[in-house]
Amino acid sequence: MRLGEGMNLAFRVADLDKALDLPALEGRFFQKPMIHSYRSGETITTVRQVTVEDPDGYLLRFVQKMEDV
Repeated sequence: MRLGEGMNLAFRVADLDKALDLPALEGRFFQKPMIHSYRSGETITTVRQVTVEDPDGYLLRFVQKMEDV
């Protein structure tokens, strides 16, 4: 088992496009940018997100909140 395997950390960002410009993220996509909706009770939260893997195997998810329905 590699260090970080199974761990997923999420970071809320104001602008996902700016986060994607970080040189440290280049070529490390685990999951390409996508739009996803989550339900919490009566609220649906829509986010744009991307998941990258760091050198230790940690999954880092960068999330930009789009809207609440």
